[in-house]
Amino acid sequence: KLGRTNRLPPGLPAIPIFGILFQLGGKPHRTLAELAKKLDANQHLRRNKVEQLLADVGDSSRIGESIEISTVAFKTTLNLISNTIFSVNYADPSSNTALEFREILQVIKEELGKANFGDLFPTLAKLDLQGIRRRMAIHSKKMMNIFDKEIDKRSELRKMNDYIPAQEFLDTLLQISEDDNEELDRNLIKHLFFDFFTAGTDTTTSTLEWAMAELHPPVPFLLPRKAEVDIKIHNFVIPKGAQLLINAWDIGRDPNFWEEPELFSLE
Repeated sequence: KLGRTNRLPPGLPAIPIFGILFQLGGKPHRTLAELAKKLDANQHLRRNKVEQLLADVGDSSRIGESIEISTVAFKTTLNLISNTIFSVNYADPSSNTALEFREILQVIKEELGKANFGDLFPTLAKLDLQGIRRRMAIHSKKMMNIFDKEIDKRSELRKMNDYIPAQEFLDTLLQISEDDNEELDRNLIKHLFFDFFTAGTDTTTSTLEWAMAELHPPVPFLLPRKAEVDIKIHNFVIPKGAQLLINAWDIGRDPNFWEEPELFSLE
């Protein structure tokens, strides 16, 4: 069912045998780039959210109010992701669900940002000495419950005869799940949403904040990695299973690669 032609994304009209070959022109990369702009269903949404961000910044500027970059960036990113997935504004201050979701997301971000002994000493990870895993499980379950409510609500709407599918992520995933539940079930959909919200809001907000106002990276270390095989780096061998920490703070200050690494300079 996933291969049906009516499920294919829109594109250039094709002709038999040659397809779209003659329509690509001498610069196919430019042709496809222009096509992508026309087919981007979220282009208007992104522009709208950026305009809202600029309006908020402008209002604060006119009254002489200071702006916390992380707050406005988080609000804009959360709005964009929640509208793309659910067609819901999770930054709406008047919504109890939105307020609950933001509080849960904030706690999860704080837990993810804490130094975890289990990352430094893998043998202690199962003990969860700091309680990070336990608290993450509690708040992750709360977030999954919100996702369940959104999925249930949309599933009921989809049963109505006059329902018109929305052009957003949730409807698309539910359609795929209905066509082939083994390929994409409800649990996988919820975990996809979890990744989108936790990773999408945190990295975008932190990166924007750092780019505009800070010399330091959002966190000094990247997420821990584990070597899947023995690997040789320079004259050293990193054994399989070794826990690796990448020092992003030091990389950004390496004079071998950066001129005046301690100087903040937007380029």
